[in-house]
Amino acid sequence: MRRPTDFVMMGFLTTHFSIRTSFTFRHNKCCCLVIPRRCVRCCLNLSTQESKKTLEIFSTWLSWFQGDFDNFEQVVEERNQKIFPREGGGHEHIHCAIQPLFCKPDGHVLLFAKYYFNGNPDIVFRFRVYEAFPSVSPYHPEEMVLEMKILRFYEEAASRLKQINFDIFQLDWNSDHMYEYLVGCEVYWKYNTSTHQSVGEGPHFIGFMKGGGCSVYSPETKDIIHVKDDLILTPNHLWVNDRGFDNCQNYIYGNQRGIHYQMKRVQSGDALDWTLKATHRPKPDIAKAIEELDRQWKVSHQPSC
Repeated sequence: MRRPTDFVMMGFLTTHFSIRTSFTFRHNKCCCLVIPRRCVRCCLNLSTQESKKTLEIFSTWLSWFQGDFDNFEQVVEERNQKIFPREGGGHEHIHCAIQPLFCKPDGHVLLFAKYYFNGNPDIVFRFRVYEAFPSVSPYHPEEMVLEMKILRFYEEAASRLKQINFDIFQLDWNSDHMYEYLVGCEVYWKYNTSTHQSVGEGPHFIGFMKGGGCSVYSPETKDIIHVKDDLILTPNHLWVNDRGFDNCQNYIYGNQRGIHYQMKRVQSGDALDWTLKATHRPKPDIAKAIEELDRQWKVSHQPSC
């Protein structure tokens, strides 16, 4: 997927998402993101220099955040060091695919995120809608950040989405029972112009949750999960340190050493394009070898009765 082009024109934010199913055009001084069978205007007034700067940052975040990201290189390095997932302190092979959906009338942008294991688009383990918009820091009201609400699909919509192989544009977006807002789990993104010490790139966004995390009811475990998350976003990386704990602070998911899933941007034609939905092809030998290593390690560490 090619990187999108972002620009500010005529006092309004216009973001051109270069995906097959959408394009943008200006109409009545508004930006319209067109998606099959629907068009939503997002009109944002840029009357001050400060608001122009805010929307330029928002536009940058949107262009960096969409696309495909994968941590296969991290997994290869860990397995070479005999480091395995979960109790072994390593990471599972995770691919994240994020695509823009549409703008709401209030200027908020909705995006669809899908996560799957082992570079296989058929092994989806999480899917969410994110609602992003300029906001203020929960700690410093005078500081501008970007706020991202996390929306979880209701059971009926989730089942429907699985049936249509996660073709998000086939869902009925007029339904009032599509998804629920996970209150308190908002992620705030702060823009930094300096080079990030760990990632090694220049300007970047740091993602954080107020208080470091939130607590939500899990339909899977039928109990409360305490979530902690911090993230790093650059033009070429999405690092995610998402962990879940039960009421006794036992790990449910995530890296047990608190190390980010270090996902790098993947584009068609590069070394990891076998992980992409549109171009998915047979795994290379090294990927098959790692899956077998992980299987053997998991079997050997099964708890005994």
